[in-house]
Amino acid sequence: MKLIRIVASSAVLLVALCILAVFLFALFMDPNRLKPMIAETLQQETGYDVVVDGPCSWSFYPYPGITVAHIAFSAPANTTPFVDLHKVTFVTQLTALLHGRLGYSHFYVNDGRLFDISVEHAYIGMHWQNKQLLLKPITAKLYGGTLQGSVYGNLSALPHWAVLMHASHVALQPLLQDVNGRDSKVSVLGQGDISIQVTSQGKSREQILNGLEGKASFQVVEGALLGIDLNALVSDAAAIIAQHPAELTVPSSQTVFDHFTGTFQIHHGVATTNDATLLAPTFTVHSNGEVSLIADTIALQLRVILKQDTHSRLAIPVTIAGSLANPVIRLDATLLNVELAKQKLGSVIDRVRDQVQHAPDNLSHVLQSLGK
Repeated sequence: MKLIRIVASSAVLLVALCILAVFLFALFMDPNRLKPMIAETLQQETGYDVVVDGPCSWSFYPYPGITVAHIAFSAPANTTPFVDLHKVTFVTQLTALLHGRLGYSHFYVNDGRLFDISVEHAYIGMHWQNKQLLLKPITAKLYGGTLQGSVYGNLSALPHWAVLMHASHVALQPLLQDVNGRDSKVSVLGQGDISIQVTSQGKSREQILNGLEGKASFQVVEGALLGIDLNALVSDAAAIIAQHPAELTVPSSQTVFDHFTGTFQIHHGVATTNDATLLAPTFTVHSNGEVSLIADTIALQLRVILKQDTHSRLAIPVTIAGSLANPVIRLDATLLNVELAKQKLGSVIDRVRDQVQHAPDNLSHVLQSLGK
């Protein structure tokens, strides 16, 4: 029993000493003294201009580390940061900090922005040596959904990047508002899944976008295109087909859909698609064209096929062109009339061919001879 009491007393004393050591460390070692070291280390390793400001504090749970109120990265000679992080906790060994090193293996970010995109509650693993940076795994909250992926960077004089990301159940309207601006005319309402696999090079936003190569895909279930009323354009097309003025309709300024999917091939910052498909209650839309991430422009050709039109399968042509924030959406009446003329000519040819096939043999032979 005496031995047990001695062991228990020793354990309690050890815990008390640890708590006292932590208290004294936090009391006499001001973490704000480490801000210049953190800024210098990050700037030296990345080659970017780094701002570390706001109060710093020690973090002891669940892992020891240091929490920095604000860290911002910007390209040299550019005052606008492309990475802006708040409440960043570097998980590190206290002995490394005492020797003037960060010594981190992963870090947490309460909230931040990458270019125009917001993330929250990010956990990022980090492996960094000799200008080779690997951020893996990356998990975060993204506009109500989740984000997972990895980033590799070769931080030489001209940095090279490789990004692999998958986002699930992301609210697309606030995401697109941040990317295209709050005054954007066109948006998407609904939750979507987005996957990207791209590479690039450069330091500034313009360099990175211009060097962007890879692919992206998306899928949205039960949503709406805001600012695009395809139902009204279909009504206009029906009036042209019937050759009488369209009835007065009140545009809804949106198109409700059941399913919207597509893939993009990205080359030099221009994303091209030829398989974007939208399934609406009364029609199907097939799209092809491109989106310039550098110029913030869009040029898409849509083919709207009515589901009840199973015989002719006439595709109603619609174009979307202009700036991403405020494109022009219109029915291509000229192309529609061309398609109608082709359809009528095809019907005439079919009728003539049918009559020839049922004509007397000698007449059929004569007509076939004339057609040679």
